[in-house]
Amino acid sequence: MPKGRVERLIPRRYQTVGNMIAEGVKVRAHCSKCDLTLVVDLELLKSHNGETFSLIGKRGKCRRLNCDGSTLFLAEGHGRFEPL
Repeated sequence: MPKGRVERLIPRRYQTVGNMIAEGVKVRAHCSKCDLTLVVDLELLKSHNGETFSLIGKRGKCRRLNCDGSTLFLAEGHGRFEPL
């Protein structure tokens, strides 16, 4: 690991869509350009990508009409939503 770089530890409950469903984790997608926040349907993600699919470090396309921004996935943890 390069000097000064900190390894990020991700709890098992956030590592895959299957784990998040099993643990009852709520996920949101937030666009930093238009400030739209949407609820993520983990069951739909699981049906399309499989239960081992991970949202960590991924960005999605904003769903608001005429917005070309990208969304950051946020998972509920410690009483607030935090980036994955």
